[in-house]
Amino acid sequence: MLGAQPISLMLAGVLTPPDRSALELFGSLHDATGVLGGFGYAALLSLIAVRLPARGPRPMVDAIAAVGQRSMTCYLAQSVIWAVVFTPFLLDLSDPLTVAGTALLATTTWLITVLLADRMRRTGRRGPFETLVRRVTYRGSER
Repeated sequence: MLGAQPISLMLAGVLTPPDRSALELFGSLHDATGVLGGFGYAALLSLIAVRLPARGPRPMVDAIAAVGQRSMTCYLAQSVIWAVVFTPFLLDLSDPLTVAGTALLATTTWLITVLLADRMRRTGRRGPFETLVRRVTYRGSER
């Protein structure tokens, strides 16, 4: 999160944008810490999930695991939502949405995909795109 602060403060209007070379440095710092932060969050969530008791209900863990089991479907669903919202000839909300609005949209989109994946898990269904890939992959082969 610290790597995102210079860019975040510029977007919020707290800092004036610096010269091009400093901006490139801040952009690289933002990108690198974002990727490393993502790995860190994934590792932290994995450590927490491993330490949770295997017995009893684990609704949050099961819901997030359902996303992993249907990752292609969830990724494509999120991509469709973002394409519809930001494509110029569709909703074209790239200008009116603020950073906070975009963060809210991202969080809502993620929560929707988690809920849909969990519903598929509870009803015993695979994701439609996982099913499609499986059909194409195993077409004509003996099972």
